[in-house]
Amino acid sequence: MSFADENNAYDCLLMNAFESYSQQSPSGIRAATSTVRHFVWNMTEYKLVSDVRQLVKSFPKGRQGNTLDLASMVLERLSSVFVSKVCTFPSFQCERKVSCSMEKAHAYAKDDFFSFIYMLPTNIINEMRDCHGFFNEAALDAKFNDLFREKVLEEHQKGRCNAPRCDGVSTSFRSLPQDNQFPKLMFVQDGANFVLGRTAGNNVYMPTYIHVSQTVKYKLHGRIYSTSFDGVHFYTRCYKTIGGIVYLVDIDNWQQQQMKVLTSDLDVAERLLKDISKTVYACYKRV
Repeated sequence: MSFADENNAYDCLLMNAFESYSQQSPSGIRAATSTVRHFVWNMTEYKLVSDVRQLVKSFPKGRQGNTLDLASMVLERLSSVFVSKVCTFPSFQCERKVSCSMEKAHAYAKDDFFSFIYMLPTNIINEMRDCHGFFNEAALDAKFNDLFREKVLEEHQKGRCNAPRCDGVSTSFRSLPQDNQFPKLMFVQDGANFVLGRTAGNNVYMPTYIHVSQTVKYKLHGRIYSTSFDGVHFYTRCYKTIGGIVYLVDIDNWQQQQMKVLTSDLDVAERLLKDISKTVYACYKRV
């Protein structure tokens, strides 16, 4: 791919792993997972160790790690051109519009930024839990879409106006970019995960489709699950095209059969991908 920077180790990692995995053979899968595993074991970052800033391994071999932390770190270290082709808006930058309830002259705009991975905040988690079990699926879809646009993409905020001696209420929201600037993929974190003692029903319902605007729509393409609520091990369920046919597969490199085909029936696949239990984050693909 021409947008991969050959001088960026993370660009090269993903490209090499993709090429190996695309061989659709056991040896290709082993090569891809081995390449990524050894790369991740040697990733480093600066941390405070006994009040001294030191360069340490982020995910050392033999220790448990958080797959969400890993995904965020890899996305942050990709070249700007590469990551913009995958899951980010151009330059990440957008405009936040601020208004005052008492004085129009206090309105202004300031720079804001989009994320690599969108985390569902507590207010969405609580509202969706309150609705789950009482709303039908269509109503849940509509509720999630409204909340996601308002509280995650536009991120509406309220507070006191910053103008001197003004008691007005300040409201603000992100101004979304043009439709053609929305990325191909969107990663959405279930912020309810990694809490011991929870039941499966406490994960957040996510719809098959997220409608951003009348012309921008995303479809649920895959999920990263943890095998337990404390996140000891993770696996992927996603769509994969094999021999020109789209299948839903489970990918788990700890299993002897690393990729398991679940179904080629797309209606059945949609239902299987709706399983919310132990979701860490979901991947949506623009359609």
